[in-house]
Amino acid sequence: MGVLKKKGFTEVLMLISNFLEVEKKIVILNDEHQLIGTLDEFKAFSKGLKVDFPELRKIIYEFEEEINQPITSIDVYNYFRKLTNGFKVEEVKITLREMYVFKDMVLEERLLELARNEYLKNNWTIPTYTKTGKLGTNEFEDVRQMIAKVFPFHGSLFYEAIGLLKHKLKEENENKSTGNHQITTSRQFISDPKKYTAKHYVLAYLFECNASGVRFPRGIKSKLESEGNQRMGAGKGNRFYKAFNEITSFDLNVESNLKIIGGDHWREAIIQLSKDPETVEEYLQSKGL
Repeated sequence: MGVLKKKGFTEVLMLISNFLEVEKKIVILNDEHQLIGTLDEFKAFSKGLKVDFPELRKIIYEFEEEINQPITSIDVYNYFRKLTNGFKVEEVKITLREMYVFKDMVLEERLLELARNEYLKNNWTIPTYTKTGKLGTNEFEDVRQMIAKVFPFHGSLFYEAIGLLKHKLKEENENKSTGNHQITTSRQFISDPKKYTAKHYVLAYLFECNASGVRFPRGIKSKLESEGNQRMGAGKGNRFYKAFNEITSFDLNVESNLKIIGGDHWREAIIQLSKDPETVEEYLQSKGL
């Protein structure tokens, strides 16, 4: 379990969700000066000082050491395997409930606060969505999209852990052959190429890159358009490029984001469109997707 071995559950959640990077801390300098802020705010404050405060430098150093502990996917897997006694169903369910409480009440509340500040500071248009109910249609802030734009890859290990636990529940409740059966059934359902969008092709490409450890050419329009022309057909590269720019603002370790991008059958679509479906399938399973 590496660095997670002797840590408590809440501490682990804070580490793997990168919450410590955005958490406000209170420190006292020289027993009289109180500072409240995040690591970045402490750094900015320190740089602006005309007088050196060794105590502040020490606090920043210790803060960075705490945040930058090397944690791998294997560490996360081993920690949650031990926590849930080998992924026993009831233990997994309890752990997931606690993680969702942390996500909704602690992590995303803080990220949304910071995201709103960034939107206001940069004068960005706040994204919204409409919902129709018995009392009519109402407009709401799209908080997920706001957080995804400001913190696109924040807490990837946290969401990976949620995906892992959800996947273990599926394994317990479904026949071992269900995965292959779902792929076959869904391929029949979505076999019509007209049902695929540029976003489906981009998702297939991104997961191929992630599965094989290849860095995708972010910002290199010519390469992305060339990739799009190969996958979607001549003259469609620009659509692929635009979809790529839109999709990469989402955290692709979160299943709800993938449904927003590719619909309920996003998974089957990318397996169908992938040039290396077996590798992508193994990668998705390893991520609990």
